[in-house]
Amino acid sequence: MATDKTYPIEGIPLPKPPPPDGSVPLRREVNEWFRSKVDKDVIQVKLFLLALLDFEEMEVEQQLSYFQVAGIHGYPQKDWDGVPKPKMDPKSENLEGYCTHNSVLFPSWHRPYIMLYEQRLYELMEGVITKYTAGAPTQTKSAWRDAADSWRLPYWDWATQTTTRFPAIAREPDIEIDTPAYPSKSYRNPMYKFVMPKLEKMGDHGVPEVSGVPYENCIGTSRWTKATTGSKWVDGEVDNDAVEKALTDAAWPQKGMPSMTIADAVYRLFTEDWFKKYEAFATTHLYKLEKDKDVTHYLSLEGIHNMIHNWTGGVKLEGHMSEVPVAAFDPIFWLHHANIDRFYAMWQDLYPDLWWNDSSPLAGDGVPRTFLKPSQDNSTSGEWTSDKARYWRDVCRHSYPELQPWLPKYQKDEKDKEIDWERYRLDILATINKLYGTTRALTLFALGGAPFTIHVLLGPTSQTITEPATYSNEIGIIYNFSSTLHIEGGNVGCANCAAQAAQGALATGLLPLTSALIELSADENSGLDLQDNAQTENWLKENLTWKVTTVGGEEVDLSHFHSLTVTVARGTGMHSRQDAVLSTFTSYELLPAVTDSQDRGLRLGQHL
Repeated sequence: MATDKTYPIEGIPLPKPPPPDGSVPLRREVNEWFRSKVDKDVIQVKLFLLALLDFEEMEVEQQLSYFQVAGIHGYPQKDWDGVPKPKMDPKSENLEGYCTHNSVLFPSWHRPYIMLYEQRLYELMEGVITKYTAGAPTQTKSAWRDAADSWRLPYWDWATQTTTRFPAIAREPDIEIDTPAYPSKSYRNPMYKFVMPKLEKMGDHGVPEVSGVPYENCIGTSRWTKATTGSKWVDGEVDNDAVEKALTDAAWPQKGMPSMTIADAVYRLFTEDWFKKYEAFATTHLYKLEKDKDVTHYLSLEGIHNMIHNWTGGVKLEGHMSEVPVAAFDPIFWLHHANIDRFYAMWQDLYPDLWWNDSSPLAGDGVPRTFLKPSQDNSTSGEWTSDKARYWRDVCRHSYPELQPWLPKYQKDEKDKEIDWERYRLDILATINKLYGTTRALTLFALGGAPFTIHVLLGPTSQTITEPATYSNEIGIIYNFSSTLHIEGGNVGCANCAAQAAQGALATGLLPLTSALIELSADENSGLDLQDNAQTENWLKENLTWKVTTVGGEEVDLSHFHSLTVTVARGTGMHSRQDAVLSTFTSYELLPAVTDSQDRGLRLGQHL
């Protein structure tokens, strides 16, 4: 059990007594919430921004400061809340950290971590109410307290097919907030970037260079910076238009078409029988496949998450979101991970029986009862575990718009409060079809090593590594979101990453090709006939290639990537006209003939 000396993560308190229908406040989509004209929503936006300002301005050495909470995700690698950092080897003083990336613990570890951030903001809202409603009528103060009690962290749904992807709340450097005590006052927008208190450099408090990028010099966080030197880098350079472009069309195979592939990848996460194991859904960590046909397991929640980090931070000169150890300093990180948790919760409600155990091929990452360090609670053990996070309805004091089983339409019997779980499940599926249903075939990769980007190309190549790092015929990328094993000039790095490297661990990635091929086949000069499988295979053999670049955009010879294997798989997609029926993708077969003659391609007779 958590003690007076520890900080229990329990979430925002519910009213006492709780609502009789079992309802809880919702985490809402950030753009919908921010633009709402409802009085309570307007107050919540003010509370959130002002509390976040106070949070970011706390002394960095305070355990509950923004800097320390963000630092749990990587640097400065300090013990948090009395929980010693994991070590690769109990006898070693090196390679420490709480990181759980490329691990089956990835989604469950981040659940209490995001709750910690949400809980801290709520706690700070009390001081905001006292200060910014000073002198206001009691009714006004009550309205602000009610708004705080029903507030939950918004999520950023970067997968919906809308014209604007980037959150409006984080777009501008300054924002005007009207409060009873301070009418129409302009403030630094805390969602635009994080700025170190007292304008101290991050390196003064333990944040080092990462992957050759001098984050130690930073006072503010960056997104899509133009250079990693000079005053703009130090102060924090933000180009949200570049983020928008990257998410909309820069890296997906949708040239000249609406960007649908992010949605397509998310859609596949939820389709029935796509994942036969929880581990495959949860993480990029590659484990021995039972059969080659399980190529669907190369797509994962963590893999999609990795790509958003890359496109938000920057593909060539990296902002903070692009690197694991410093990603959480960017305020957009928390809204991104709230959306990852939303997808996790939706998948759990659709497939509640899929889980893992001690005999899992990935049990070395951790088992369901592994302590998700450093997250503590008020239970007897005092520890958050994946088993606890699994039953999120019992332990989380929030839900999402798609997940409201207490609604009257789901009540089988009003007296007994019995829920019609099948109708509830069908409504989740219908929502997924509406939000993310697009066209869908795939390519897969197995990745190993430090952070890098694989560029997938179709046709003749001319290199244009600028901003972002692209090639003239690039149709998509796979980003390996990992942490370096050592710091320049030192010997401390990520314990989880180092342990995985020692074990020869690999990661996976998947990129749908269908939309790009459909677009290319529309050109009568392409010579591509998608109705002819043999001809399509031959066409891909002649035209499909790949390149690898470092985080800085420098092309790397493929000989450096001994564990990299690229192949193509072909399957059958069946699509329904019914709203509550998701598409199915089956009968996948590998096509080694396409990649047999290329460096790091799967060979004929070779298995994954």
